[in-house]
Amino acid sequence: MDCSDLTDTECKVWQAAATGTLVDLRTGDPKLDSPEKGAEWGPERTVQAEVIAALLLGDGEAASLAVRRVRLQGARITGELDLGAATLRCPLALLDCSFVSAINLDEATAPSVRLSGSHTPTVRARQLQTRGDLRFDEGFSVSAGVDLAGSHIGGDLSCTGGHFSNSDGPALFANGLTVDVRMLCDEGFTASGGVSLTGAHIGGQLDCRDGHFSNPEGYALLAYRLTVERDMLCSRGFSAEGEVSLVGAHIGRVLTCWDGRFSNPDGLALNLFGATVSGTLFVESVELEGTLDLRDAKTSNYYDNPAFWPEQLWLDGFVYDNIEGASAKERLEWLLLNERGYSPQIYEQLAAVYRSGGRDEDARRILIEKQRRRSAAGNFATKLWGFLLDWTVGYGYRTWLALVWLAGLLVLGTILFGDVYRGDLTPANKGTTPTSFQPFLYTLDLLLPVVSLHVRDAWIAHGAAQGWSVVFIIMGWILATAAALSLTGLLKRD
Repeated sequence: MDCSDLTDTECKVWQAAATGTLVDLRTGDPKLDSPEKGAEWGPERTVQAEVIAALLLGDGEAASLAVRRVRLQGARITGELDLGAATLRCPLALLDCSFVSAINLDEATAPSVRLSGSHTPTVRARQLQTRGDLRFDEGFSVSAGVDLAGSHIGGDLSCTGGHFSNSDGPALFANGLTVDVRMLCDEGFTASGGVSLTGAHIGGQLDCRDGHFSNPEGYALLAYRLTVERDMLCSRGFSAEGEVSLVGAHIGRVLTCWDGRFSNPDGLALNLFGATVSGTLFVESVELEGTLDLRDAKTSNYYDNPAFWPEQLWLDGFVYDNIEGASAKERLEWLLLNERGYSPQIYEQLAAVYRSGGRDEDARRILIEKQRRRSAAGNFATKLWGFLLDWTVGYGYRTWLALVWLAGLLVLGTILFGDVYRGDLTPANKGTTPTSFQPFLYTLDLLLPVVSLHVRDAWIAHGAAQGWSVVFIIMGWILATAAALSLTGLLKRD
């Protein structure tokens, strides 16, 4: 490119590049300076894309020019800025600019690229590599999406306050992306068309606080096998319309959804199937319209709040080392939300956590409820037997109840056979004088199904006493059988 062919404005850009000075073409009027009104800007604010490319690549006369930085603000850039497969020799900052055509950074290598506040139809940047930051922030806007598939950003990827849209696909497509430091989709970030981060790797934090992801007919955020080495923050005003999918994702520290809103009423609102959160998973004060999927997910600590539980929940295979935010009684209600219904694992997992935390009674309560749910799913005989086991030995977790029943029946029998129905008992051998009747021992003999005290052999029951004798014999067998099963641990096995 010949310098003599440049306009006065382009000459300023050319000369400023040698020192890295910012060329600011703004008028100072915020309305007039809005990049979306770039078509109204005159030639004094217009720069050809090929001028910028020549400075960055060292083409033509620019080859002899020592360029420190290309920094331009408030310009209308005409033509396609084509830097595909090129190595940029200096940092690029095009701020609050209006691009008439696309930006092509496919397979480019750059120290850093900053497009803060600019407006462009689209950015193609597959396999872009930067040593420093890539910035689409401070009001940056794009109408046909940004493609960062396979790119490697050596610093931050900042989309803070950026506005991404695409009517034909993801607003931000970044499958296989690697960001060495942070990825920021926060503070007013919007994506209309969804964001795809499948297989992406974030070396630091993924911050989506006050970010807004919208794709009601599909994925608001698609992040299969995403890896975030530190925290992922979907909180403090975060909102998503459409499914947020973190299937198989790995979060190195904390995943927090506090004060977030996940809306997908006819499907999965938040999908954490197979995800791993090494620290705490916060699902507290979260508005969930749709299903929360925690199947096969793992976390060190799970924290939620009953006031914000979704109507539908998947819990099968969910593993956690600690759980907070609700009482054991409330947790039983939580388990009932499981979409699949009864599942032994979800009860055993909760009980194991309570037991490891020294909450043995809560653990027993959960395991008893597990057996109740199991029995309720059976036929009439199974339900009846389950009812008896529940009331006699607490399904093997409260064996002491059998002693309580035994004591109660002994008292009842002593009263019935000693006072109420004493007249219905006669000696078995009328030719001898029987020993005095002992109602306590008589009742005990009825209740012992194997050992005989020979007390009931000496007396014959008639009428009501006979009926009660049968009842006590049956109860004795039930208590003995339940206690035996309880002591051997058979009741606790599925």
